[in-house]
Amino acid sequence: MALQTGSPGTRGDDREHQLGSDRPLQLRYHRIVRYSFEYWTKQASTPQRPVTFDFVGVSFNQVHDENQRQALNDIGTNFDLKDDEVDLLIKAAGEVLRGSPEFQAFLKRTNGRVK
Repeated sequence: MALQTGSPGTRGDDREHQLGSDRPLQLRYHRIVRYSFEYWTKQASTPQRPVTFDFVGVSFNQVHDENQRQALNDIGTNFDLKDDEVDLLIKAAGEVLRGSPEFQAFLKRTNGRVK
């Protein structure tokens, strides 16, 4: 599974709202990532074993609680996280993925099996 903000058919302004202030750079990055995955799937697929991918938009901006969102943004980007930071990240990830139509569609299509 790959990650992206938005999905085909999603209005551009909805994607931009989720991305926040760095949206032009992030949108270009996501287009490059999507193209790379599309290219890779064409190269790796065979008629007997097609390769597919799904993009799921995840962002701290999708966390509803403003205090929790700020706490997430304040977490350092190193591998020395405190236990409460790890717990907060896990909780937020579950919230964002449960609210993601793209992720829910992926789970439905794969019968809930994530490899």
